[in-house]
Amino acid sequence: MNTDTQKALDRIPNPVGLLLAGNKKDYSVITVSWFSQVSQEPPLVAVSVSPQSSIAPVLDKEKNFVLALLDGNQEHVARTCGHHKDVVADKIREANLTLTESQAVAAPAIKEALVNLECRVTSQVPSGDHLLYLAEVQRAHMSSRTGNQLVFADRDLFSL
Repeated sequence: MNTDTQKALDRIPNPVGLLLAGNKKDYSVITVSWFSQVSQEPPLVAVSVSPQSSIAPVLDKEKNFVLALLDGNQEHVARTCGHHKDVVADKIREANLTLTESQAVAAPAIKEALVNLECRVTSQVPSGDHLLYLAEVQRAHMSSRTGNQLVFADRDLFSL
């Protein structure tokens, strides 16, 4: 891809969240910003994940996940759970987050998230250099906290 195309695509703002798959005792978590609602009825979301990501094999096996949306004050969470030069042994502890049990899927949710979407994977589609996971939202939990959403644009994080 040429540089102008990449710069243009980088201008598209994307919400930032955590993607969790597995179960409360054995899970994988990554920061994601390539996701979107794709249907209202049934409620479907799409999440784009690199096949080299630590979470891809867990998603393929478990077929469910939690998508936890972050607020504008959680930049440190996004960076801690995202890409690192150094390996972080326990991203959740390092980010000062609390895991909670989901009600509709095995993957844990994040107590401090603005929103937790409990999702079951309905299909996986190879999409260029990523895998696109389509999933039906089984349950949604919204925090009573109010806050601006964290977004990724121009290769950086911002609060709306």
